[in-house]
Amino acid sequence: EDGGAFRRVLIERIQKVLMDKKSGAIDSLKQTLKNRRRNDRGSIRGHVMEKLAEKIKDQLVEILTIIFSNGNSLLYFGGDSDRRLEHLWLQLVSEPRILRISQAAHDKKSRVSIDQTLSQAKFPFSSHINSFLSSYKYECVSVWKNEKIAVIESGSEGQQQFMLELQNHLQAANLGVQLDNLAESLVRKLSRD
Repeated sequence: EDGGAFRRVLIERIQKVLMDKKSGAIDSLKQTLKNRRRNDRGSIRGHVMEKLAEKIKDQLVEILTIIFSNGNSLLYFGGDSDRRLEHLWLQLVSEPRILRISQAAHDKKSRVSIDQTLSQAKFPFSSHINSFLSSYKYECVSVWKNEKIAVIESGSEGQQQFMLELQNHLQAANLGVQLDNLAESLVRKLSRD
C-alpha cells in the first residue's frame, strides 16, 4: 500500500535504538559481561540477544502506542488521499526529537499509557509537536527585553519577537521535518488540535 515506507521508518527507529551509546547493543554486551555469573547457563551471545530482543520489543510497543493514540494512525492508514499529510506523518514518526521514546526499560505493568487528549487528531502527532514547541517557550520569552510589559500584553511587537525566536530555535534544531514551513491548511489543522 505505501511501498514499505512505514516499515522502513520503523526499522530506522529501531536501528537508532540499537546504536545508542548509552543503551544500545554495546551497552547490552557490557551489562551482560558485567552481570553474568559463572554458573549462568547459555552463551554470552544468547544473553546479549535476549537483552536486545527485549529492548526492541519495548521500543516497538512504545512506538505503536504513540502511533495509535489520538487517532494518529487514521491520518496515515485511513484512506485519506492527502499525500502531503502522509509524507509529513512518516517524517514525524522518523524524528526522534518530536516522537520521543524513552530509552530506559519499562516495567511491563507500567507501560506508557496511550495519550487520548484528542478523540481524533486532524494533524499527525499534534500533542507531541505541542510538547516539543513548548520546550522552547521559556527561552523564547526570555529574549523579550521590556520588563515593564509582559510579552503576552505587548501586542504584535512581542508576538513577532516570540515567533522570530521560535523560528530560530526550530531552524537550529535541524529537524528532519520542516515545522516552520507548513502549508496554511496544515497549520490550521495543527492549531485546531
